[in-house]
Amino acid sequence: MRRGTTPTYEFEIVIDGNPLDLALIDEIEIVFCQHGTAILKKTKNMCNFSGNVVSFTLTQEETFRFKENVTIEVQVRVLTKIETVPSSKIFRLDCERCLSKEVLR
Repeated sequence: MRRGTTPTYEFEIVIDGNPLDLALIDEIEIVFCQHGTAILKKTKNMCNFSGNVVSFTLTQEETFRFKENVTIEVQVRVLTKIETVPSSKIFRLDCERCLSKEVLR
């Protein structure tokens, strides 16, 4: 991820090798951390859904919240209608710097 950009992320929700019907999700939490501290969290009402894919786009302001050259950890958790809470593995992203520190309007 590069600071100051607007990346779109897509996550395919699969449990035990099977796609999860998104209609079975009560809530979703996608957390972005640096140094063990949550920097950003996306929830169900902030995401788009298609099939079993959850997607969202970060804003320039959101990506500027991350420290450059520090690894970002990302994890997805869902609360299903039967009250189980599966989670993804922890994904790691490099946070690259941006020469400009301004939000483009």
